[in-house]
Amino acid sequence: MLGLALILGLVAVSSAATMVSVSGSTSLLPLAERWAEEFNQMQSDYEVSVRAGGSGVGIKDVASGKVDIGMASREVKPEEISSLGDKFVEHKVAIDCISLVVSAAVYDSGVTGLTYDQVRGIYDGSIDNWKDIGGEDAEIYTISREVGSGTRDYFNEFFFGSSKVELEVGSIEGGNAGIVTAVGQNSDVGIGYVSLKFINAKGVRAVAYDGVTPSMESAMDGSYPISRPLYMYTYGETSDGAQAFLDFILSPEGQEMAKEEGYPPAA
Repeated sequence: MLGLALILGLVAVSSAATMVSVSGSTSLLPLAERWAEEFNQMQSDYEVSVRAGGSGVGIKDVASGKVDIGMASREVKPEEISSLGDKFVEHKVAIDCISLVVSAAVYDSGVTGLTYDQVRGIYDGSIDNWKDIGGEDAEIYTISREVGSGTRDYFNEFFFGSSKVELEVGSIEGGNAGIVTAVGQNSDVGIGYVSLKFINAKGVRAVAYDGVTPSMESAMDGSYPISRPLYMYTYGETSDGAQAFLDFILSPEGQEMAKEEGYPPAA
């Protein structure tokens, strides 16, 4: 009887927890999952669930009320405010570097750093052979992110002045893991771009940009040029559960977890 009472008590506690749903950026996903796991274990009032989908999905989901929090690796766009409303509330939760990665073969051939003009030339097609930038005589295979990716939008804005630019690339991949797979396993001549969290993945090498290597330190001190904030958005009045989760994220404990997961903290 005692065992049954304990089980029923646990069920009652679990059923009493208010769900807090989160969706969006794949760049922020691994860290958000860690935050949710720790938050769920430390209290019983709320249960946070996290799923991916991309920054655009997270922004649409939170505006429509499908989720309590939308994750984004970019700011909300003016056209999104026009179509979805102006009640977005921005919460900066971490920092990220957009890191250029090449295959091990390309890195070992001598391509260990790139400049702004070289990256732009590679992705607009005016530089199409690795020998032109210090590598082997081999055609460059460019890899980019999918439409709706905040990382893609930021990359295109940084190098081409518009998030809407259309580039002819070798392949388009979903998420950071897709880029890593395409660069490291499917192409020995490939180049792509990923979040800082993924630069040590098997088969890829991060190259320096304008002489600065992407790292926790270069992101925090501002020396790495392609750095950007990572956001969680609420819409309208923030629910109690969402606010409790955000308070935890921005606490010293939550920001220390960011560093442990390979993300520079928000402040």
